[in-house]
Amino acid sequence: MPKDWQSVHQEIIDGLDLRGEYVALGVDVVSDSPNSGGWLSCRCFGRDDKNPSAGINVAGNHPHKGRYKEFTGDGRSLSFFDAAAEFGAFDCWRAARKVFAKKAGVRLPRSAEPKRPDDQLSWRPYSAEAVSRWCHLHKPGVIEPSIRAAGGRLAWYPAKSKTTAVICLPVFGPAGIDADPTNWWMTNQGGGDIPLYQGPDTAPRMVKSMGQSGCPSGWVGRWALAHLDQAELVWKVEGVPDMLALQSAIALQRPEFVSRHLVLTNSNGTLNVLSPEHLILLKGKQVNVVHDCDEDGVKGAERWSQALAAAGAKVRCGRLPYEVVKNHGKDIRDFLTEAA
Repeated sequence: MPKDWQSVHQEIIDGLDLRGEYVALGVDVVSDSPNSGGWLSCRCFGRDDKNPSAGINVAGNHPHKGRYKEFTGDGRSLSFFDAAAEFGAFDCWRAARKVFAKKAGVRLPRSAEPKRPDDQLSWRPYSAEAVSRWCHLHKPGVIEPSIRAAGGRLAWYPAKSKTTAVICLPVFGPAGIDADPTNWWMTNQGGGDIPLYQGPDTAPRMVKSMGQSGCPSGWVGRWALAHLDQAELVWKVEGVPDMLALQSAIALQRPEFVSRHLVLTNSNGTLNVLSPEHLILLKGKQVNVVHDCDEDGVKGAERWSQALAAAGAKVRCGRLPYEVVKNHGKDIRDFLTEAA
């Protein structure tokens, strides 16, 4: 029976000296024996890290095994192949995989492999200046560090034609940042719309933001997911701009709370509650649910509050001090910018 690609990836990882490979990539690994979860301590790659605050998983279960993860700062979490591409001399993660498959003595299947969400994107170098400009012109109340902390990246979309410059944020599944993104939320860097493909004989529909076609929905807010262990309060808001605006306000006005008061949203709209497997990440947490002041926003906040309570969260459902209208009601970003 032919092996599936996931099994092949696991076989490659299992066939490598992961500690040695990370050292060869330039990661400063400071421990020799993994803890009970399979993690070795290391210093964050590419920055001064006097007290080691990252780890590599060399003996845990898949998909954790091989992963590089930071426990402070922006909380990067990368699979082994992605880490090798980002830290090493590889053009992309697939090029890294090819080299390490040969090293581990694993033959790659000839069958077509499942596409990843970022296959629809062509990555560009990150520019804090360009992202700051987008914030200033199109999303007042949002600051560039909050986009970076949420995992923001710059890309061309679609990957082949490179038609539109977009800002992307990763979308995470039930495993949070301990697994690769399940999707990418994106918005036009120039502030316009994005062409949503409708089929070969239909003109694209223009939208303000979107996820990758055919990819599952999930959590948006890498910073929050990376710091849930420290959370005293989690805000569940309706959309990505609201998440970024509230995270920015906390960072600017109450920086002492930035790792304890966290903000999350979902990628699939106010009325669509994520699965119980997603929601269990917030079990035992105090969660404030605040959605937009329109009919769907009120209904969505009630649905989310009930589902989160059923998942074991301690929920408060709040409402902004605005009139509830039928559509396009005011939101958290409106409240924050009006109060500034």
